[in-house]
Amino acid sequence: IWPAGGVFGYTDTLLDRHNTFSAFATQNDTRVAKLTRSDLNLLKQEDPVLDALLHRVLLRSSVLDLANCSCDDV
Repeated sequence: IWPAGGVFGYTDTLLDRHNTFSAFATQNDTRVAKLTRSDLNLLKQEDPVLDALLHRVLLRSSVLDLANCSCDDV
């Protein structure tokens, strides 16, 4: 279960881990976006500035998610 604006899989992409994820929405007004490695590579070629901005946003989201972790194994 992910909160509004939640991002998953980005860390694995950064670390070049090959994982498959599945997602589904539980509310009618939910929007789910999917970005593949190919999508990110194409964005880097076509618009490097937007690519850098997207990575900053996704990295920040990942760090905030980790900072709010209540995991016992940290």
